[in-house]
Amino acid sequence: MAVNKAGTRLAREIAWWVTYHPVTMLSEAWTDTRYQMGGNNDFTLITHRNNVYFDRRYEHVEIFQGPSQTGSSTLLGVLFGLDHGYRRIIVAGAPLDGDYSTFRDGWIQSSGKLKGRVTSMSGWTKDFLEGLQ
Repeated sequence: MAVNKAGTRLAREIAWWVTYHPVTMLSEAWTDTRYQMGGNNDFTLITHRNNVYFDRRYEHVEIFQGPSQTGSSTLLGVLFGLDHGYRRIIVAGAPLDGDYSTFRDGWIQSSGKLKGRVTSMSGWTKDFLEGLQ
């Protein structure tokens, strides 16, 4: 699974690409970049809302309902993964420090689903998730 622009930097095959920003994904040509570097483009896009133009462009789109308070595209991916059978998830590159601290409420709201199943490599998400254990 890749979240947001990470999919343009990960040449390995991905099954799911998660974003709260489907319009940005199109306007910045993320999938074109992925294709040029040799990455697969037969992933399923996971997003939070139905976007008609986006749905026409991609064959596989799944709308996944996240928490009522957004927790960033990363949390959307984490919850999707847990809902689809992942037993353990490691988050990398989503510390939610500084300007991104506004996304913390969604993580707090989802803490019951995350406890004991999700860890993070850095920042606030690492401290928060370790505190749930």
